[in-house]
Amino acid sequence: MRYLAAIAAITLAIPAAAQPAKEWVDPLTGHRVVQVSREPGSVNLYFHQNSYLPQGDKMVFLGPKGIMIADLKTWAVKPLVTQKGAVLLFTGHKTRNVYFASRGRDDSGKPFDVMAADADTGKVRKIATVPGGWIGSINADETLLLGRSRPRSCRCAPTGRWRAATARRIRRASTTIAPTGPTVGR
Repeated sequence: MRYLAAIAAITLAIPAAAQPAKEWVDPLTGHRVVQVSREPGSVNLYFHQNSYLPQGDKMVFLGPKGIMIADLKTWAVKPLVTQKGAVLLFTGHKTRNVYFASRGRDDSGKPFDVMAADADTGKVRKIATVPGGWIGSINADETLLLGRSRPRSCRCAPTGRWRAATARRIRRASTTIAPTGPTVGR
C-alpha cells in the first residue's frame, strides 16, 4: 500500500523547499496519495525502474538539487547526491545502493561513469565506465549492468545484427558490464 501512495508522490506543484508531505485521498480510487516533494522540477523514476530500497523504508527521486532520498515513515526528504549532471538510474535489489550516471542521456556515444551511492552514508563509488550508449537496469544480485552500447562503427554480422560487445570484468567493483547492441533489420 505504501508503494501505491508513492506512485503519485512526486508532482510539480507549489514551490516550497522544506514543507512536510501533503496527503489526500483520491476520490475515484480511494487510495491515499502523498506528495513527497513540492519543489518544481522534481521527478520520480518510471514505473519499471526501481526507486525503493529493498527494505521498503526509503525512496529516491531526482530533484532540482540532485538525487533526493525520502524516508517513507516520516516523509523527510534530504539530498543524497548533489553532483552536477548526475542522473538517477535505479536502486539495487539486494543492497542499499542508489545507482546513477555521471551525465545525462544524450546518445552522443561518449563514455560516462556509472556510480553507486550508499543510501545510509551517502558515500559514492565508481562502478564502471561505459564506453557509450546507455545503462537501463541491473540484475537481481547487482553484478551485471544492462544497457545498450553504441559502437564506434557498425559492423554487422551475416545475420544482420550488431555484434554484442564482450563482457568485461571490472575488477575493482566486482561488477561485470555486458552491453548489447540493438537488433538491425527486424
